[in-house]
Amino acid sequence: MKPLDYEEGGTAVQDVRKNDTNRDRRQSLRNNRFTKSFVKRTIQLLSVNRIMFSVPGSKCIALTFDDGPVAENTTKILGILRQFQIKTSFFINGKNAEKHPDLVRAMHEEGHTVGNHGYNHYHLEDYKGNLVSYFDNIRRAEEIIASITGKRSFLYRPPYGNMDLSIFLPICKMGYRIVFWNFDSNDSFIKNPALLASTIISAAPGPGSIILMHEDYNHTLQALPEILAGLRRKKVRFCSL
Repeated sequence: MKPLDYEEGGTAVQDVRKNDTNRDRRQSLRNNRFTKSFVKRTIQLLSVNRIMFSVPGSKCIALTFDDGPVAENTTKILGILRQFQIKTSFFINGKNAEKHPDLVRAMHEEGHTVGNHGYNHYHLEDYKGNLVSYFDNIRRAEEIIASITGKRSFLYRPPYGNMDLSIFLPICKMGYRIVFWNFDSNDSFIKNPALLASTIISAAPGPGSIILMHEDYNHTLQALPEILAGLRRKKVRFCSL
């Protein structure tokens, strides 16, 4: 029997290297198939509007308010919207909804959209290593909204807009449409009501814009009448999502 040639460049070494190369190629092909499948599925989800930054084709803009309901502020915001005959969208926290179910009910009954902003307003980083709790947080808020309005909400806005692929696909599979924004009012930073109003009005958000605002800020509440009046002067139309 001819002994195996284990010297560098020998036939046995060449055979081992060839087998390793073939194995690496097969693994690479499997990885490529998985990657292509993942990308294809992600594109499919995006193509059926599972994620929104704006309202394509719309001639109106969508005001959205996060982090409520908040007792006095939300009551006054609803009154202002009623006065201007404007419908908008509220992305509420389940914890706040439990405290103020009457305000959530009023939002719904007055024709506004009630969206899910999670039960707690935690950063995504707080759930690292325990994403099951993140998804439970969404479901818990959904159940509270449904118990108050009699209707399940499948619009979801992640707290702080934090999103990555570890939660994106599972949330889509849960049936939610993820709503972001393409116009930040910056009311988290602009604390002067007059400056906040003039900044938004001068920027003149275009048709299809989704505007991010917060109902728990007093300066946003104070600026809201002028914001709505100023945008109306610019012939802006409003709609809910």
